Amino acid sequence: MRLVLPTTPVPQRDECYVLPRGPDYLELESGLGRVSFRVTGEDELSNDKLLAAFADGRPEAFHALNREFVPNWCPTCPAIYCREHWRVWEVFDPDFPSWHEETRGACPNGHERMLFD
Repeated sequence: MRLVLPTTPVPQRDECYVLPRGPDYLELESGLGRVSFRVTGEDELSNDKLLAAFADGRPEAFHALNREFVPNWCPTCPAIYCREHWRVWEVFDPDFPSWHEETRGACPNGHERMLFD
């Protein structure tokens, strides 16, 4: 995965895409879905921390910033799996069944984790 500035999707290794949405947004797409993040200079998603994660290049560096950055990575294995190998399900609030809580998944080895919040 690497930082890309043009507005066209650019394929990355492990079926990931980086799609800039604007000057202060970063959109990441993997085989499991797409998420957008606001990047600021003040919080855990600061430009410096993101650039350091891109320079590092390991899934662990992105996962340390936000678990949703590499949803197809299992930190227990540690390995990246494609969509076909994850078992994915939606979790809804038991008191409000129409309220989506999160998307969870299990890797081929059965390690469960939150994929998207």
